[in-house]
Formats: sequence, structure tokens, C-alpha cells
Amino acid sequence: MSDVSFSSAKDPSGVEIVRVPSSNALSFLTVAFKIFQRHYGILIPTAIVGMLIIVAMSKIPIVEYLAPIATTAMAGGVLVLCRKLLEGKDASVKDLFAALEDQSMFMALLPLGIISAILTWAQPHIAEALGMLLGSMVSLILSLLLAALTAYSVPLIVFRKIDFQRSIVLNLKAMQLNWEMLLIFGFMVMGAALMSLIALVLPFFLVFIPVMLVANYLTYAAMFEGLDIVMVSRMYSGPSSN
Repeated sequence: MSDVSFSSAKDPSGVEIVRVPSSNALSFLTVAFKIFQRHYGILIPTAIVGMLIIVAMSKIPIVEYLAPIATTAMAGGVLVLCRKLLEGKDASVKDLFAALEDQSMFMALLPLGIISAILTWAQPHIAEALGMLLGSMVSLILSLLLAALTAYSVPLIVFRKIDFQRSIVLNLKAMQLNWEMLLIFGFMVMGAALMSLIALVLPFFLVFIPVMLVANYLTYAAMFEGLDIVMVSRMYSGPSSN
């Protein structure tokens, strides 16, 4: 898989972290879009169902604080769906709830969901204690820190059976090894998000979010499983079909 990596580092847990060339950053987005074109009939309904559930939970008092737990569980389901699509297996919207149907998967993801829920609960209290401006800044910093520390925790837990604490260590090692690629990828994602928002809100949800979900899986698979993104691109170069 020389097209993907030129060095790697093995963690004591046995997970090998691959260094992905920064030149491949754009490929994750273009390949994700190709996959979306091929499977939009599954990806769009999955994204819609997931967003409706999250929005509905956020509108219900008390239940709103459980939304991050549901979001984490559904993130695991989306990753299962993405893997099925790439492996040519039957996939459906039902895969969104894979973590809810698999008790061991749900329990493994629960610590991350609880931490996210606590942060969600704490944000308004932080704003009240520190003032709106400073409180919002502190909440944003905490949210970004959690996102950075756990960016690939869900797929590591779901696919590699790594516990939550170890997943944080692997996240940090992967970021250290792939910081150039991830930085470029992050700027490209922000650019794509801005263009989507400028265009129309609806396409943002129906195209951008499914593409980003797939791209997130691809970056994980490249860094932690040695996925050959060039090979996947060739696989999806033919006519799209649903």
C-alpha cells in the first residue's frame, strides 16, 4: 500500500498507525463524494433520520442532555454502514442503530457519550458563571479539546475493540504522525462547509453531512487500517448506481 503510507508506528495495544501523505488529504473528500454518488439512496435517508432524532431529543427537557449519548451511538452505526458499503455488503438505514442492537458496542461507546453529555449540560452553567462571552469561549475550547482527543475514538472502539482510555492515546499518536494531512483535510472540510452554507441550507444537510461522515471513516481506515485510498478511488471511478 505504498500509495497510502510511507511510514508507520505500532502502538503497544497492537494497533499500527499509518502515516498518510498530506497530498492524499483531498482524496478523502473526492472519494467520499464518489461513494456518496453511488450510495446516496442509503446515505441521505440515514443522515435525515439521525438528524431528526437528535433535533427531537434536543427539544425535550432533560432528554436533551441524553442527545450526545444517542449521537455517539449513532456515530458508531454510521461507521458500520460505511464499512458495509465499501465491502459491498448489504446496508440500510437500520445500520444507524447498530450500537443500540449490540449491547457490548453500546457499553463500550457509553463513556464517550457520557462525557459529551456532561459537557453539554455544563455549557450553560459555564456561560452563567463566567459571562456569555468568556463562558462561550471556554465552552468552545472544551468542545474542541474533546473533539481532538476523541476524533477517532468511535471507530477504534467499534472496529478495533479498543477501550475509551486507550483510544485517546491512539488519537494523539495518530494526530502527531499525521498532523500535516489532518490540518489540510480540516481546512478543506471548513471550506466545503462554507461553500455548502453559502449555496443553500438544504444541500448542506443532504450532501455535505453524508460526505463528511464517509470521509471521516476513510481517514480512520487509512490511518489505522492501512486503507489504500487510491485503490478505493479506482473502485468508484465507474458509473454510479443505486
